[in-house]
Amino acid sequence: GEFIATVTVNNIGSAIAQNVIPTNATLGSARPLSPLAILGNIAPGASASAVMRFPATAGTSGALTILRFNATYNGGSTAGSFRVVLP
Repeated sequence: GEFIATVTVNNIGSAIAQNVIPTNATLGSARPLSPLAILGNIAPGASASAVMRFPATAGTSGALTILRFNATYNGGSTAGSFRVVLP
């Protein structure tokens, strides 16, 4: 089995977030099973989503864990940590 997580990156700024590239993601201590997809340019007020597959070793069904996600873009970076319950 595996776990699938989706993270949505919102551009709340007034300029295009250019070249948005996910740089790191973990679910608990597990890393994604495949490389993270480049999100590209995100217009002001728009969003883009990253879908990630994690191994079953990320935890057990019903367990509370932390999903972490980092990305860079031209001129900056963004990061988030989310408490999730594994399905």
